[in-house]
Order: sequence, then C-alpha cells, then structure tokens
Amino acid sequence: MRNIKFRVWNTLEKEMEIIDDLYWFADYRCHHNGDNNYIIQQYTGLKDKNGVEIYEGDTLRSCRKRPKENSEYCLGDYWMEDGSDPFEEVVELFTIVAHETQFFERKYQDGRGGLLNGSDFNTCEVIGNVFEGVDK
Repeated sequence: MRNIKFRVWNTLEKEMEIIDDLYWFADYRCHHNGDNNYIIQQYTGLKDKNGVEIYEGDTLRSCRKRPKENSEYCLGDYWMEDGSDPFEEVVELFTIVAHETQFFERKYQDGRGGLLNGSDFNTCEVIGNVFEGVDK
C-alpha cells in the first residue's frame, strides 16, 4: 500500500516543508485567515534510483540506452555493420504533475507526457523541483 505523505512549498520563506499531518496543516491554515502562502504537493509512492522519494512537482533526469536508428536487429540482438556500439544513451528531463484520472503523470520539456510506471524510475534521479530549480 502506498504511503500517503505531503510536502508544502512556503511561498513567503521560499522553502520546502514536510507535512506529517495534513489535518493539522489544514487547521493551521484556517486559523491564519486561510492564507495561500503554501502550495501542497503529494508523494507519488515512488523512489528514484538513489532511494529519494518522488513528489508531485519534482524534476527527474532519465538516463537510458536505446538502439541507434541505423542499427540492425535479429533474434533479440542489435548490431551495427561497422561493429560499433548499436546503442546510444538518451538523457531526458521530465516533471511529475497531477493527472485527471490517474494519480500522477510525467511531462517532458517538449510537451510529451505519459503515466507513471514504477519500474521506469530504476534509471531516473530527482534533480530538483518546480520551485527550487534544477541541478543538471
């Protein structure tokens, strides 16, 4: 079962805060005139390749290998006519965002998107978030 956790971005202090009790946080906000100085983000239940928890709003770097366009394929193997490596490393950045019908999805810089698959994160690492920037 997925662990339900939240963090908030404090827009006044420009810092991230972990919220252990969302009900306490909601009550706190109500007693402070319902201020909108906090942006709540939910934990996805996933971790990156380094064991870092992935939250909504996080930016991840994906490093994987894929066959080159001019590689040949037969019986489960790829090869190149000249004997060179038939694979190329692909590095992509994407951000985790809320989805209408599913929990979360990924959004790439070029506008592509896709639902999350837990096994995809074995090769990804959190490098920042939408508020604190990205450490490429």
